[in-house]
Amino acid sequence: QALILVGIWYIWWERRQHVHGEEVQTPARSALSIVALTANYFKAMKKSAEPRRNGWTKPLEGFVKLNVDASFRALSLQGAVGVVLRDHKGGFVAASSEQLEHVADAGTAEAYALRRGLLLAQELGISKLVVESDCLEVINTMQNGGFTASGAVAIYSDCLVLVIGYTSVTFVHCPREANSVSHDPARLARPSPSLWVEEPPGFIVKGLVDDVTII
Repeated sequence: QALILVGIWYIWWERRQHVHGEEVQTPARSALSIVALTANYFKAMKKSAEPRRNGWTKPLEGFVKLNVDASFRALSLQGAVGVVLRDHKGGFVAASSEQLEHVADAGTAEAYALRRGLLLAQELGISKLVVESDCLEVINTMQNGGFTASGAVAIYSDCLVLVIGYTSVTFVHCPREANSVSHDPARLARPSPSLWVEEPPGFIVKGLVDDVTII
């Protein structure tokens, strides 16, 4: 019932924006906003409610945040990558996942995830980017100009070339809980690459909503 009431109010509010010539969201983004507002309400009603710590944070206005993650199976030397792009309001922009048929180690898989994310952001015409990963090796390598003694040196070289095409790029290490949404596309990657633009896949909707709740 609460979800329906919030939905009715939100649709009325967006209609009011439209009447006044203001920009309104796509239906997919509006649906996520409605679910997030409802989730915030129910969490705030709990006696034990506290502000969230160490969670995903929105980038500054005008920037898009890229979260990247990878999975790796040592026995088969296979892996997968997952990337998610969100705007300064926490709105979903795009996501991608891809299996890696052969990868040397977990660090190399993480480097592949970074390259896939930078490519996707470039394809979408994004110019200001904040890149987050819970892999400290990825962040330290990019902050140090791409220098690495690992087998992923060629991948990081590609990343450095891609970075040139952006107006602004920053690399930030984040805790695991702040990067969970990008973990799911990597964990559930299929043999053929998957791409979602504007409307997210169902399996990350809950994570997207959780990331924009304040409690």
